[in-house]
Amino acid sequence: MGQRRGEAEQEPVTAWGRTPCSACPLRASKHYRKFSPGELKFIETFKIDEVRRDAGQTILTEGENAPYMYTVLSGWVMKYKALEDGRRQIINYAFPGDLLGLQGAAFGKMQHSVEALSPVTLCMFDKKKLWSLYEAHPGLGFDITWLAAHEKSILADFLVTVGQRTASERIAFVLVNLFRRAQLGGMIKRGVMQMPLTQ
Repeated sequence: MGQRRGEAEQEPVTAWGRTPCSACPLRASKHYRKFSPGELKFIETFKIDEVRRDAGQTILTEGENAPYMYTVLSGWVMKYKALEDGRRQIINYAFPGDLLGLQGAAFGKMQHSVEALSPVTLCMFDKKKLWSLYEAHPGLGFDITWLAAHEKSILADFLVTVGQRTASERIAFVLVNLFRRAQLGGMIKRGVMQMPLTQ
């Protein structure tokens, strides 16, 4: 299959540049639970590589059955749905620690596309091992279920925003939401958030 606009070949990070799971900078955050030694060992075998994407590059494409899932290690990511005439609707953003591609693993194909808004680094996981995660490590399975439920709650808030809030309330909601999520991902420096958004 040919490349889509903005899409790049999977370019693994060289061994010297790959972040070991035991040294993942996200593990230091108080917002994430500590893995048991067995869970950490499993995650280290579940992770198969890291990839980097520049701003504007596609990570996952709606309708495709991608073999990988990702977690965001650094940078900003946008999730969107595209219409046949080229218009698109942003449905959510992803930050460090967020999981990408779970929908494709569960349903067989992606229901939306994912694009890098800034240079990003992604941890790559083989989705074929997802069920063994649930079988052998129910704590990790609960974590993934929690992430999926949390994303649904965010989408519910966005739906209310689109349907009921005024223009100024929408802007305020989005900015506060993005700030809080960027804070969880360690992206706020001295109270300032750098946003790669153009509109």
